[in-house]
Amino acid sequence: MSDRRAISSLFVASLAIRLAWLLSYPRVIENEGAQYVRLAQNLFAHRGYVAMRGPVTMVSPLYSIFIGVMSFLAPTPEFAGRLISLLAGAILPVLIFLIAFKIYGRRSAFAAGILAASHPLLVALSATVYSEGLYLALLIAALYATLVTFEGGHRLAPVFAGAFTGLAYLARPEGLLYAIIFAFWIVVASLFMRFPMREQLKRSAVLLTVSIVFALPFVVFLTQKMGRFYWEGKSSINDNLVLRMKTGMNQQQANSGLGPNEQEDGVGLEDDQFLYARTHPVPLSTKFHLITDGWGLRFLEVLRDLRSANYLGSPIIWLLAAAGLVGGKWTRLLLAHEVLLCTMTALLLFILGSMHFIWDRFLFPIVPFLVLWAAHGAVVLYEWVDGFFIRKVPWAKRYGQGLALTVTVIGVLLLVVASARGVAHLGEITESRAVELKAAGLWIASHNNREETVMTVGMVVPFYAGATARLLPYTDSVSVLAYLHKKDPNFVVLRRDESSQRPYLAAWLQNGIPDSCAHLVQRLGEPLEREILVYEWNCHRGTILEK
Repeated sequence: MSDRRAISSLFVASLAIRLAWLLSYPRVIENEGAQYVRLAQNLFAHRGYVAMRGPVTMVSPLYSIFIGVMSFLAPTPEFAGRLISLLAGAILPVLIFLIAFKIYGRRSAFAAGILAASHPLLVALSATVYSEGLYLALLIAALYATLVTFEGGHRLAPVFAGAFTGLAYLARPEGLLYAIIFAFWIVVASLFMRFPMREQLKRSAVLLTVSIVFALPFVVFLTQKMGRFYWEGKSSINDNLVLRMKTGMNQQQANSGLGPNEQEDGVGLEDDQFLYARTHPVPLSTKFHLITDGWGLRFLEVLRDLRSANYLGSPIIWLLAAAGLVGGKWTRLLLAHEVLLCTMTALLLFILGSMHFIWDRFLFPIVPFLVLWAAHGAVVLYEWVDGFFIRKVPWAKRYGQGLALTVTVIGVLLLVVASARGVAHLGEITESRAVELKAAGLWIASHNNREETVMTVGMVVPFYAGATARLLPYTDSVSVLAYLHKKDPNFVVLRRDESSQRPYLAAWLQNGIPDSCAHLVQRLGEPLEREILVYEWNCHRGTILEK
């Protein structure tokens, strides 16, 4: 089979697998997906950089822009988001194939492409409304373009490398850091390989300049909105969240806690995140302290999380990745390539170690690197078995390569099966099956024609209700009732499987909201642990059931 035909077949197979998953599994938008889609709707309706609760700094623009464009073709903005993830996810195995071909050769390229096309986490991610799928496709495309640039390939390769890293930044802020790594690596690796330096310096400069050109408009936008230089919008919120956690608060309290006079102290209660960033600046010295203080312990915790992450394919994928990283025949060029892959992985691990709380989704960007190394590791083991066992054992010569290939295929299949077991229980994936959330939101939308506000813990119900979301605060029952009277929402939605996230929710779910303004208007969800209660908060009007 020619390489071009192999690439086409790989893309078609990858697309088919992901399309089958998309049509059979997800039913409801994910919590963060609601933010991306609402931002897209508001951007294209000229209502500003506004998501579910108001002006937002935590959401990067590219995915929402793509959703807005795709919405002209898709039946709904939600499905538009899934289509973008689908296309990005289908392209990713092809990019991994091309990178593996350049670094390791044809055998490893086929193994990497097949593993990337069938890896359950990458398949599931391709049907979500998360930005990670788009970000990974852009980052890996930038990596491939950087390898072509380094080899002196197509003259536009550094332009593409810079463009892809700039776009990756617009999908997730850390994308811009990889532009620096790529530009620096081209120069250093060229010295190591004794390439002509003048041309490589020029290519490196083009790559970095183009990436900055792509990133600059959003950097200027953030700086203008926040009143001081910002190249990303997440740290302004996250740093204040961590500072509150360091006073002894848990994450929920730090995010949505009330002050002693029912004032909105939690970082997640502020409707305008740009305003919060302007009024709660964190000095650089404090930022540096937050990163370095306890970093070693957090880094070890990240490694433990990675080791136990069966949705990645652990422990099989780690064993194969180790074989791929250290095995095979080493050359100067292979060493230069491995340094780049390890540096990119090291940056990811450094970022994860700098965080004071980790969700499973934060670990997803390591998958393409594990796939590259694991696929090469499978080929290294195959070649080792072929060279040191089959050719020296008389009875094995007859079955030779077939036996070694069978062992390799079984090992890769075990890796895929091991990953699938983990993905089936991964919260970021399974939340797209919570149909009761969609039902509650659509019920509110069908029974109320006003521009309503829904107060709850998540974003999914307000999204389907077409409402503005407000967070239920983390406080005691008396204080939250005073807060409800102050904010006067249209609806309050309680979800049983979120009862541990607020001190009063378990009692309210059991006995009702203890206030005459709260009218229970709908009960949804089966079994009991998925129950949702919808209350109309109405102190001045008749309830919607009386209209």
